[in-house]
Amino acid sequence: MKDKASVGLSQTRQIVIDNPRTIDFLGENLRVYATPELVRDFEIACREFLLTFTDPGQDSVGTGISVSHGGATLRGMPVELTVTISRIEGRLVSFDLVARDPVEEISRGTHSRFIIEVDKLRAKVEAKAAKAGLLWTLCLDVWLATLSQPLPAWAGSGSRPTSGRLARKTAGGKGSGRGKRPQGGRRQPRWRSPASSWELAKFPAERRRQRTHHSAALQL
Repeated sequence: MKDKASVGLSQTRQIVIDNPRTIDFLGENLRVYATPELVRDFEIACREFLLTFTDPGQDSVGTGISVSHGGATLRGMPVELTVTISRIEGRLVSFDLVARDPVEEISRGTHSRFIIEVDKLRAKVEAKAAKAGLLWTLCLDVWLATLSQPLPAWAGSGSRPTSGRLARKTAGGKGSGRGKRPQGGRRQPRWRSPASSWELAKFPAERRRQRTHHSAALQL
């Protein structure tokens, strides 16, 4: 950026509130200056002001803006936007903003812009776009691979295969698989409810006390 830019320099830009700059949700009789359009006009005014100081191949991008909008400016009325450089920190330039219509001051605020090299920013954005495209491609590949997997045999039959106790009962009839001792093996453990863990912790101690009492009675 050229050295002639300094704090305190200002520029005033005049616009006329046309139809695209107004709100429409209150009806045709209340077509007034829309706040998003006010913000846009402030940014354009600051950018155009900075372009008079930048070197070839440079431009600026907004990094923050804060404005109040306390006056209603009717469609067709002129507005003056005054932007003043308030701070310069390297490539970061801050502005004070004021907007007035013929009747009153309608807005005040601040705005900051950063001076950029257009080619460098373009390369950075293209790299980000390529990275985002790669991630999207990977997600799409995973999704397509999932769709290409064959469906299980029970799909489309309206029922899922049974498993666990229900499967044993269905296969062996009523009562099969419950407590029967298989040939050459141990008795299959019965299914326990979640409360069984508490019972297993409680009853062995009671059984030990019962056995001790029974042994004492036999000795007597």
